[in-house]
Amino acid sequence: MAAASGNWPWLTLRLSGSSTDESSLNQWSWKNFQASGANGMVLYFAWSNAPDTPTQYGTRDTFNAQTGQLSSYDCQADNSATPDYVDVQAPTWQAKIRDPEGSGGPNIDGEFNWVNVTTGSSQGTIADTGLSPGSTFTKSRTGTAGDEYKWQAFGATESGTDGNPDSSLDQYPILDGIATFPWCYFTIDTGNPEAPVITTNWNASDPPGTEAQFTFTEPSTYTTAYTSGPLAGQNDVVGYLYGLNNSDPSIYVPASSMGGSATVDITDYTEADLTVYVQAVGASGNPSTYGGDSGFAGISEYTIEPAPVNLAPVGWWRLNGNGQVDSSMENPSEDLALLGNAGFGCNGTANPPGYTCSLSLSGSADHAATQAVVGNNGSFSVSAWVSPAGCEQTYCAVLSQGAGSVSAFTMGYQASGSAGSSASSPVDCPCWLFSMPKSDTAGDEYTPSDAGSGWYVAAVPASSATNNWTQLTGVFYAEHGQLQLYVNGGDVGTLGGSAGDGNPAATASASPWGQPGTGSFRIGADWTNAGGVADYFDGSISDVCAFYGPLSQANVQTLYSGDQNTTDGCSAVIKPS
Repeated sequence: MAAASGNWPWLTLRLSGSSTDESSLNQWSWKNFQASGANGMVLYFAWSNAPDTPTQYGTRDTFNAQTGQLSSYDCQADNSATPDYVDVQAPTWQAKIRDPEGSGGPNIDGEFNWVNVTTGSSQGTIADTGLSPGSTFTKSRTGTAGDEYKWQAFGATESGTDGNPDSSLDQYPILDGIATFPWCYFTIDTGNPEAPVITTNWNASDPPGTEAQFTFTEPSTYTTAYTSGPLAGQNDVVGYLYGLNNSDPSIYVPASSMGGSATVDITDYTEADLTVYVQAVGASGNPSTYGGDSGFAGISEYTIEPAPVNLAPVGWWRLNGNGQVDSSMENPSEDLALLGNAGFGCNGTANPPGYTCSLSLSGSADHAATQAVVGNNGSFSVSAWVSPAGCEQTYCAVLSQGAGSVSAFTMGYQASGSAGSSASSPVDCPCWLFSMPKSDTAGDEYTPSDAGSGWYVAAVPASSATNNWTQLTGVFYAEHGQLQLYVNGGDVGTLGGSAGDGNPAATASASPWGQPGTGSFRIGADWTNAGGVADYFDGSISDVCAFYGPLSQANVQTLYSGDQNTTDGCSAVIKPS
């Protein structure tokens, strides 16, 4: 046995009489054994090893406070200060135990020693018996909630015959293997915490799209009901579940430590109220089941109520046979001047807003202009229906607003190349874009080469087909530093969304300027002090409107689809029915 356990390289066996017989010259002390034949002597022997040290050992269904998930098994090794936590009264342990003999040896038993660390009492040894080597052994025992335990596993061989024809003779001995090292610690936590407290820096005057911090904390009065063990008098909350407009919260966030808080950033992007529901999670994964103000046991809530968006229409041009601003607007002096050969193309087929006429531009000096309408010192929104006919030059501007040295913004169609604020992820063109220079400094008009340096650009791929009407809406949300471009009310198919889904087709970061627009508002061209008017649009433009402030997603959708009374989106937003 020592040779087997010690891995001796060789072993010699000898048959002899006793030393007493040999020294007294006993005639019977020496024997001559027949070496072969029916009565030949046969020596039987078998090797037996103690089982190997267990592997893949741990307490099953322990809670991982960082991920919020149950682990299939875990061993918080040799650390009574931070044991594993389970929410069952009778936890299950597992260990995989192999034996050097493999499947050729006898079955083995998986033995588990366990000790109640809280009381200091040994709980004895329990075994999962009679399994083949390499099996996963498991055992469960009922403990006391709140108490801490530790356990080890080891294998033990079972007795069995060694191959001797006379089975009553030699057998494998019972050998104990080496115990799991180190001990595995766990604590039973079957209690449920109290609903958390929610605090936030959200302000009632904040508009949609404002990011706010929400902090979740367990009430200072909460402690477990345990009177002994590591959780006695302890706030055992290790994380929180929260949901947005979902009273069954499922998004997990870990606490800073046991009993600590957690902070998340939440943004309400629409004008609709958004309710945050929160539930505390105890050390073993048990959610809070009492307290709270939501009407659901153990759940707290907070409702974000965005302030109304400060939105005011400043211009609406139907472009249905004339360049006049709608007579109901506050400043009728914003009528358009038609420049070059700009005019109105009229036919029997109405465009999407329902008009038979639209501004017709040839791409060569043709455009329309009026006084300054919007500026980059605050939020604004612009919208138009467009149909490119040629636009084969690099860029065709649909709308722009002049500033001191450059156009404060430009929205239009780029036929080739690429566009986008990020050089690492440009959009291949043809594409629609909504762009803004980073400052009002002298320079050329927008070109693709400027996209990654001097301009903020939100771009989205466009169909190469001409003479198709497309609705474009650009929103500069100064408070959130964003340029948002909507195409046909929302995403297009190439970006994974669908037209009219209410989400921007493209978004880019952008910072407001310190001064308003001072130049002309142009339809069908843009401008720089160095190059003058340029980037003329070739095609048709209809139903243009502009607003102070950022349009909501609902209003953008209305600009595209109209409402139940009219297909004219600008009319439906400016004069809601």
